[in-house]
Amino acid sequence: PRWHPPHGAVQIPVRYGPVPLVTSFLVRRYHRLGLQIHVWTVNDEAEMHRLYDLGIDALMSDEVGRLREVLTARGASWPAADGGGERP
Repeated sequence: PRWHPPHGAVQIPVRYGPVPLVTSFLVRRYHRLGLQIHVWTVNDEAEMHRLYDLGIDALMSDEVGRLREVLTARGASWPAADGGGERP
């Protein structure tokens, strides 16, 4: 029987000491298992782009403004503050 994950996502740091945990192989593997990959805590803009280029689904950051800029540069849009539509 095929294993079905009990949750919809894994939440992991970029690395554990010197060991990288977020690699293209693991991203593909988790996605094949039907899991999203959420990475924490990423504050560097270049690292944010690198991780999204690998195919992660989400990341947590202490630098919310920087994360918003990265996501906007990657084509994300945001609801207007008054809830009346989207704005860049």
